[in-house]
Amino acid sequence: MDSSWAAREKTGKKNLVVIEWQDIISDDGWVVAEDCRLPTFYSIGWLEYKDDKVVKIANTLDFDDALEEHKKKEKPIGYAVTCFPTGCVVSITPLSLGSTGYTTSVTG
Repeated sequence: MDSSWAAREKTGKKNLVVIEWQDIISDDGWVVAEDCRLPTFYSIGWLEYKDDKVVKIANTLDFDDALEEHKKKEKPIGYAVTCFPTGCVVSITPLSLGSTGYTTSVTG
């Protein structure tokens, strides 16, 4: 990893996180309630926004406003945003930069 990225990471003011979330499932077959289970998924991104209704992460950061579309927006600008209803979010785990790259304690 080059030093310019490490410097930007520290000044970017956005945390890289793992979102553990559950989705809605519907079965139109002959499944009984006890056999219907919610699937659990994991998504990684930079935390853009969080309140009591929604959690938003971006999978792409633009430190230079390359498209020059957001001149007044604070950088880095997050793109490719995923919005999660807070009720679907099981956990938000920050990733930390260790000597071998990003690490987390998330286990599947």
